[in-house]
Amino acid sequence: QHLEAMLKDLPQLDRQEKADLFFNEGEKFYQQRDFARALLEYRKAQIANPHYVRAHIRAGDIYCLQSQYYEAIDQYKVVTKQEPGRGDIWIRLILQYRYTYRGTNQEQMYRNQIERYRAQVAENPSNAMLHFVLGMCELLLPLKEPRGQAKARSLREFATAVELDPDCLWGYWGQKYAHLFMGEDLTAPALEAATAACAEARKRSYGDLRARDILDAFRAAAKKQ
Repeated sequence: QHLEAMLKDLPQLDRQEKADLFFNEGEKFYQQRDFARALLEYRKAQIANPHYVRAHIRAGDIYCLQSQYYEAIDQYKVVTKQEPGRGDIWIRLILQYRYTYRGTNQEQMYRNQIERYRAQVAENPSNAMLHFVLGMCELLLPLKEPRGQAKARSLREFATAVELDPDCLWGYWGQKYAHLFMGEDLTAPALEAATAACAEARKRSYGDLRARDILDAFRAAAKKQ
């Protein structure tokens, strides 16, 4: 409350400067693995600028490390609303549901979460990233069924994502995850299919070094099979 009162009358540029200072201080503590003090600074940065994406990501990561999954979900949701193309944050968000839902009702909770995203896709079927998100839910929230069924559903969603937006790199990364079944399937056919998906991503990445490096790694792995 004291900080909010102090910031209330500051011009926007000054508030952003304060947010940067708080975030920078948080990074120092984060590198020292003093997560409690880092989190305090990141939350101060959020007060100074509620749209400070990096502060929300860092706070979410710390909450996850502390097994405070509800709080991590709230932080990551802020990011996905502001930057819906951040597939990496969508994955972190979905993983919080996997960590949260435990016990005898886990199966139903997973189904409920998948259905919520399926409803979002139905409301906005032309949104490529939503198809990516639903596909990742199928992979990361496993149901009691033959795993091949989840793989097939996820691949359909990723295919739809790149059909809607051929430059949606996350659609190709999703295909890679699905073909490899999140690292569980490292057979030659799976590696070949994953390599093909990465090659397509590289073609459309316009110099994205990550796409090149991932493709090179998969080609090397495929040669070992």
